[in-house]
Amino acid sequence: MFVTQAIAAEDGIQRLSPSPSGIPKATIATGTLLWTSQILPGADSGDTVALQLTDCFQRLQALLAAKDSSSHQIVRLHLCCRSGSHLQTALELLPGLFSTSGSPAVSAVVSDLPGAAIVALDAIALSTATAEGVQVDDDIALLPPGTRIFIAGQAESAENPAEATRKTLQSLQRTLEFLGRTNADIVQLKAFVQPMADAAKVQEEVARFYSGRTPPPLVLVEWKSSMTVPIEIELVAWGGPAAAGAPAIEYLTPPFMTSSPVYSRITRTSHRSLVFTGGLQYTARTPAGVTADAGTEESAAAEVTGIFSDLSALLQSAGSDFEHLAKATYYVSAEPVSLSLNKLRPRYYNPLRPPAASKAMVTAVGPGSVTLSMDMIAVPASERR
Repeated sequence: MFVTQAIAAEDGIQRLSPSPSGIPKATIATGTLLWTSQILPGADSGDTVALQLTDCFQRLQALLAAKDSSSHQIVRLHLCCRSGSHLQTALELLPGLFSTSGSPAVSAVVSDLPGAAIVALDAIALSTATAEGVQVDDDIALLPPGTRIFIAGQAESAENPAEATRKTLQSLQRTLEFLGRTNADIVQLKAFVQPMADAAKVQEEVARFYSGRTPPPLVLVEWKSSMTVPIEIELVAWGGPAAAGAPAIEYLTPPFMTSSPVYSRITRTSHRSLVFTGGLQYTARTPAGVTADAGTEESAAAEVTGIFSDLSALLQSAGSDFEHLAKATYYVSAEPVSLSLNKLRPRYYNPLRPPAASKAMVTAVGPGSVTLSMDMIAVPASERR
């Protein structure tokens, strides 16, 4: 059973099902939100997980403080580490950076990183700042209350990373224009890149594409893809003030795209609150002394159905359900579970109301035999806004 723990109402955050260390499985956030770039450790931060994690966290705190926020107001923290052992160490150290009453939901993935980094962070946090529109500064953007837009990952074939990045950003711009919005409304880009050695080329192309303004925050995760599709990019944007009578969530497909029963091209929310889960994982319950074979169809199906069962209970505790999911990110590290996810998703999603989504094949989703991690964004099922 999931138990809800709520902190002070003026903080605008509810934390659901906290672990003994204080890390909740999900948070519900109401108010102005901040979205950051991926924060890398400084060149002189050291070469251990503890030193680099501390340096990244201090940089994050400085970013948030400049926008009327703090580490106490982080609602979801996303952690990237270069190896499973690095990730395990970082997850063990992470609770020590937060008070037990002020921890965020946490998602994590194993990914190569630029330079000598072995740890990187990005975050979503509440802020007491007010603004009439999106504000973008170096490595952080402010998303006002109102309408929030989640665009599923888009990818364009190209012969090199720079061209693929440019063409994909053009495609995303066209999607924004369909919604009556512009690039100035973007608060975060998340790019799944292959190989990470080309990260600088991607960053340069993003800066060039948004020249004349501060580019939106960018997060990079290495994925495994064909070399003709070296990058996929998803985005979060503001849709303006919520219109009177607007539905809490809408599921949209531009006329120049095809629709899918398992993911939406766009979701648009007008609810005053958003639900953020941490990275949901499931370890098969096997008898003592028996090791589950993660490569079988049966174990893959058990992993997928186990996560969705846990997600259902968590959504219920948040006052939400599968018909109010806005965004899904699936990190997959084994082909059997990827195939099982494709096969089983239709059991859980209304084909007219699936979340916007990205699915990335990655090196690993953590230590141990787990091969699937899902982080989700939803709105409460009530129409209250």
